[in-house]
Amino acid sequence: MAANFLDKFLRFIGFEEVPVEGDIFVEPEMELIKGRKKGKVISLHNQARMRVVVVEPISFTDAKRVVDHLKERQPVVLNLEGTEEELCQRIIDFVSGATFATDGGIQKVGEGIFLFTPNNVDIATEEGENTLAEARFPWVK
Repeated sequence: MAANFLDKFLRFIGFEEVPVEGDIFVEPEMELIKGRKKGKVISLHNQARMRVVVVEPISFTDAKRVVDHLKERQPVVLNLEGTEEELCQRIIDFVSGATFATDGGIQKVGEGIFLFTPNNVDIATEEGENTLAEARFPWVK
């Protein structure tokens, strides 16, 4: 059972077993001591590509789609440029709360455009750029 849990954990963080074909040459200092079992070969490079989702909400139900993407650990660019002000406020509040609850990150990219990231993605900003806490929203006076 412990090995099964370890396999699941390694797969979750991106390590997968890689089938080895052909001859394997072992360096003398890398030889295993007799009596020990050989370990599994795993790939240390994560080949999976990160996918960024762009959402332009039309109604409040689109906010749930944004949160679903964040729960699937996908960064989301939320474009609110064509959305009415009251709906913008509700969507930002909802998605910001979900992002905060999952230890994600929030960054204002442009006027009405926000980047929401899950906790496995860090947002790096250059000095002088505003963070969400410092940004001014049109509906906040």
